Amino acid sequence: MSSSPDQRRAAAETVLARMRSAGIVFDDDPMVKGLIEEWINGWLDMPDVLDRYQQLLKDRYAGRRAVAASCASRPLGERGQMSTGDLLKQVEKLIGGT
Repeated sequence: MSSSPDQRRAAAETVLARMRSAGIVFDDDPMVKGLIEEWINGWLDMPDVLDRYQQLLKDRYAGRRAVAASCASRPLGERGQMSTGDLLKQVEKLIGGT
């Protein structure tokens, strides 16, 4: 059964309201919001949204592990600081080198 963008937006807003009332925090990453918008507009099916969200979570985890490994390899006195160059390299890895 097909639904209109207005129906999908209403459904998304209902789910988000229920999550908030239950104390569940929704991932407010702009990329996640964009995935929901693509579903609302009918450009993605929900299984595609889920697949892309899971990939985003994997990418985040990999990025955090890389940052942690980079910090752990530094001498103790330098662990609290990351150079701008290192930070930019990590960001580039997270966004896929674009």
